[in-house]
Amino acid sequence: MSSSPFKLRVLGAVGCVAALVALAACSSSSSTSGSSTNSNSGTITVAVVSNPLITNQMIPLTTSVFEKQYPGITVKYATYTEGDLRAAIQKDVSTHSNAFNVIMIGPYETPLFAKSGWLTDLTKTYINSDPSYDAADLLPPIAKSLSYNSDLYAVPFYGESSMVFYNKALFAQAGLTMP
Repeated sequence: MSSSPFKLRVLGAVGCVAALVALAACSSSSSTSGSSTNSNSGTITVAVVSNPLITNQMIPLTTSVFEKQYPGITVKYATYTEGDLRAAIQKDVSTHSNAFNVIMIGPYETPLFAKSGWLTDLTKTYINSDPSYDAADLLPPIAKSLSYNSDLYAVPFYGESSMVFYNKALFAQAGLTMP
């Protein structure tokens, strides 16, 4: 991670445990708490949206899987409603307070934060050096939305989209055309 005081020391993660593993393996002693200088010990603070997927699945998996595999690392979650999460992250980013080691952001923030140099380039820093991680497994539209200059700056924890279904026959019968 960059040592520049003007860059966040965060991974642009969409809150996945895999990103925590990468951060834990590469975090410096300055981003951990406690008196230990071992890079495999300390606390990782993660800012996430408070929804059932996170609170009922990711947080329990962190305790039962990640913290058992990395017993020296404690993961502390700061959970927010979606609007409050965006405000907390924007405040953290704009003030360079580095309150969070990992942040849950979406496709809107990822390229903006990456362009500003506030996120770690995951492709160059981790993915290119880990043959077990196949970024080609990601759905192309999701990978593209979490990239900047063709490099991933965030990894998906989940993906969602919006769509409209309509009955063509009923539209035609009513004389309507779908825009």
